[in-house]
Amino acid sequence: MHAGNVLQICQPFRNAAARIVVTLVLTAVLSPRALPLIDTSGTSGLIKGDCRAALTALACDSTVSDSIFWHFKQGVAFFNCLDYERAVTHFKCCVADSSLLRGVALDLVGDVETARARPSEAATAYLSARRDSLPPPVLQEISRKMYALVKAHPELSASFPELAALAAEKKFLLDQTTDSITPRIDSLMKSGQWLAADSALLREVDTTATKKNSRIVDLVAARRPPDTAFSSILLFRLAKAAQACRDFPIADTFLSRAESRKDLASAVSKKEITLLGGLVSYSCGRYGAAAKTLMEYEKKYGPLPDVVLALARSNRTLGNDSAAEQWYGRFIKLYPKHQNAPDVYWHLAWKQEEDEHFEKAVSLYQKLSVLKRASSRCDEAYFRKGLCWYKVGRYARACSTFSSFPRIFEESGLTGGALYWKGKCLLAMGKTQDATEAFCAVVRTAPTDFYAFRAREVLRLSADTACFPTIDSSIGIDATRAWIDSVSPQPRQPLSKEDSLSYTRGGFLAICGLTSQAGRFFEGLDARYTSNLGLQFDVAFLYKYGNDPTSSFRAGRKLLWRIPADRRARMPLPLYELLYPTPFPECVASEGRRSSVDPYLVLAVMRQESVFDPEALSRSGAVGLMQIMPFTGRAIAQKLGESFSADSLLNPATNIRYGSFYLRQLLNQFKGNTVLALASYNGGPPKAAEWYAKNKRKTFDLFIEDIGYTETRGYVKKVLANYWTYRTFLAQRPID
Repeated sequence: MHAGNVLQICQPFRNAAARIVVTLVLTAVLSPRALPLIDTSGTSGLIKGDCRAALTALACDSTVSDSIFWHFKQGVAFFNCLDYERAVTHFKCCVADSSLLRGVALDLVGDVETARARPSEAATAYLSARRDSLPPPVLQEISRKMYALVKAHPELSASFPELAALAAEKKFLLDQTTDSITPRIDSLMKSGQWLAADSALLREVDTTATKKNSRIVDLVAARRPPDTAFSSILLFRLAKAAQACRDFPIADTFLSRAESRKDLASAVSKKEITLLGGLVSYSCGRYGAAAKTLMEYEKKYGPLPDVVLALARSNRTLGNDSAAEQWYGRFIKLYPKHQNAPDVYWHLAWKQEEDEHFEKAVSLYQKLSVLKRASSRCDEAYFRKGLCWYKVGRYARACSTFSSFPRIFEESGLTGGALYWKGKCLLAMGKTQDATEAFCAVVRTAPTDFYAFRAREVLRLSADTACFPTIDSSIGIDATRAWIDSVSPQPRQPLSKEDSLSYTRGGFLAICGLTSQAGRFFEGLDARYTSNLGLQFDVAFLYKYGNDPTSSFRAGRKLLWRIPADRRARMPLPLYELLYPTPFPECVASEGRRSSVDPYLVLAVMRQESVFDPEALSRSGAVGLMQIMPFTGRAIAQKLGESFSADSLLNPATNIRYGSFYLRQLLNQFKGNTVLALASYNGGPPKAAEWYAKNKRKTFDLFIEDIGYTETRGYVKKVLANYWTYRTFLAQRPID
């Protein structure tokens, strides 16, 4: 399609951003007959989930009514309104008249027919969609839906050979992983055949951390067998398996039952019983008992890595710091290449640094920093070396360490920090001009980094602001795309015909608010066209237009990594808006006002905690946009006089309200100190108070660098950088 055709088709669009979106889509290789006329009426309602408003807008639009895209939007709107009959009618118009949208529309017809319980019609639509030229991720999703369909309606196999083949293939795959052992053992236990169950379990259970062992351990524990049901040797083996699978309370229960048996000593050696007893006590938090038992084991039978490490950690938790350091030191001496050695080096070095034994700390950090393949902490260990030299006033040595950091750790996220502290060292040595160059380098290469803002603060104090980033807030999307092309290290890679079609189809889905489906068409494009920075911006912008800030941010972040470092200080405003969006603006603004918390701080926390994903769930159980723990949410709900359920935190408005309320609580607790409030949000109020008591006399920079938890230290830097970026570059844009 020629540029003139694109411009002609875009004339009816009333919204400038919408014109750009459709231009992005149409720049792909299209058949002129595929889409006679395209418009964006109704897309606002579709994106916001207001299908009634979308239908009203579409009904009032006489300019482009009856175009293929008009029918597509009508189909989406009626589907969202649960008017399945009219949705299918409009989608079938797309199937009949558009080679571009045929497969996409057929897939949606299948979804509609599934929703209105017409499995035969759904199967027909899905099978027809699979025969269209769709990318692998889309075909995989259609196959998943087809399998779910035939699983729910086995009778379909008789009428649809392809469904029968798919069901047979899936059944074969499932048969490979079928668990025939657990049901058999469960049946024996249900019928009280304990002797037979004991024999079967002895054959099946070993003492390793496998999924099979975990299933069996959980099953036996859930059945609550009588104390006399199993042999002592089986109880002990179940305890070892549970310990290996990290089911510590279950391990404790089985071991207690085994130890109550008089015949255990004849079935299992004293050495094994002592070792497992000590490790189970440690795993269950009985550190005093663990230390006593493991000391006994070590004296009688000699050291083991798990024993020495558990002794070190138990003594540390009990406050026996001297004993803990001795055991940590012994671990390093005995097992210098153990997988846990890097963590032990880090702990020992950090403790020496805390105690101001800086040369010992440097020696330990040095040992850790050379273990590049063994630890992810090598770069931070090298960084801490420089900080130690800085703390004792050895500025030249610190400067040398920070200067060599970027060369040794090219991909490290601490490169900006090394440049910043190099500047601080040079400043301390009276080399003002060199220091200014170092600070300016941070600002130029990573303008939104924590250290860039700290560098700007230093430069501002000396009235040197020449290198500060500048943003032209009047620049539009077209100019942004031109800027991206101008800074790209390589020319744009043209899309293949297949990828061009995928991109175009994804674009149509995105501007109708179907960003999840669009993502399957966009998948892999950034990896295949790494030099096509404009394409990556277009995809991020389409996600943004489709009201999916999470996907937009992730796509935009990949783009940022590929923009040359020396050009980032002049990034246009639309790029900042992709990377620092303001989702749920009314909610953020109103809850910020209610809790007297800066809305930009709420956004800064949200960006770091969940990347704006309302359904985010962490491994620790934190939920939603601001990652609230359920017990914290319940306590907040009680204070606010609200009801609380397990799903409350998945509601964006509730999550933002509770997160803002909790931030205000922490700010009040720490007398308005944002750093301590953020440290508390991540690491807990007791630890934040402990770090303050220990480091309150240190400068702002060193206080943050000396936060005791690695995760919390990084978290505080990132949230502060988010907050300062919102306040500095985007404050002119009202949130609500």
